[in-house]
Amino acid sequence: MPKSLNKSILLMVLFFTYCATSYPASLPLSFNNCEISLDESLEIMNKIESDNEIKIEIRIVKQVTDREECIDMVLGTNLIQGSELKDGDLVDLVVGIKKCSYRITKIK
Repeated sequence: MPKSLNKSILLMVLFFTYCATSYPASLPLSFNNCEISLDESLEIMNKIESDNEIKIEIRIVKQVTDREECIDMVLGTNLIQGSELKDGDLVDLVVGIKKCSYRITKIK
């Protein structure tokens, strides 16, 4: 066989092998330090579930923060960033909220 044909076959085999390789679902690296909003993170988690045919339990944990830029943003999770996600895993999305100040007024 000519060398160019051998190279073409090798490239095709490598291409199809690479494309056919599936990688395990993993927790995105942006799920910490107020890099992503709660809404965006939920969209990503839904996509991970559908793409990998797994069901992940998502729990939203609210944490008071003084950092304005972190309101409604993901502060972190219960898992290490990049962790493999498996069917049935629980992911806590820790989300920043404002501290509420309440006034109690006595009514006659």
